[in-house]
Formats: sequence, C-alpha cells, structure tokens
Amino acid sequence: MKDYLADARATDEKTAKLRALRLAQVTPPKPAKAKKAKSIPVEKLNAANDK
Repeated sequence: MKDYLADARATDEKTAKLRALRLAQVTPPKPAKAKKAKSIPVEKLNAANDK
C-alpha cells in the first residue's frame, strides 16, 4: 500500500509541475482586428430599391 501511495503522490507532483509549465507558456490571445465596412455606391442602393 505504501508503494501505491508513493506512486500516486509522485504522479500528482509531476502533473502539477507539468501543468505549471504549460500555463506559463500560454500567451494571451491577440484582439481581433475590426473589419472595415465596405461602402456601397448610391447607384446600387437606388437600383436595388427600385425592383
């Protein structure tokens, strides 16, 4: 039983160490660029409304 508990403790310690290393490498996501709205010529707007 002592061997089992020692193995479990070692696994938990390794897991915590690896988790800390992984979290230290994570970089925050970059904010998304705002998309520029396309302008629609007035002629097309009027033509679409006439139909």
